[in-house]
Amino acid sequence: MVICGISISLHKLSRALIEEYSAIFIGNANALELAKTRMAKSVLDTGWNSFRAMLQYSCDYAGVWFDEVMRTFRRAGRSGET
Repeated sequence: MVICGISISLHKLSRALIEEYSAIFIGNANALELAKTRMAKSVLDTGWNSFRAMLQYSCDYAGVWFDEVMRTFRRAGRSGET
């Protein structure tokens, strides 16, 4: 079954990430809003919401810092820029 395979793959990816990193930050992308764009098929196929939830509870269980970064976050300017 394809859905079961995707779920297993997402679980393995979330486990690999929490084993490698002590803190994980993800963008708070709204999958429903992205589904209205040209990226709709990609967003829906990847199961973004499922992966985010899986990653969050895996981090909580393992004691890994998990946080969502605001979508409007802008990177800091280089030294000397105003």
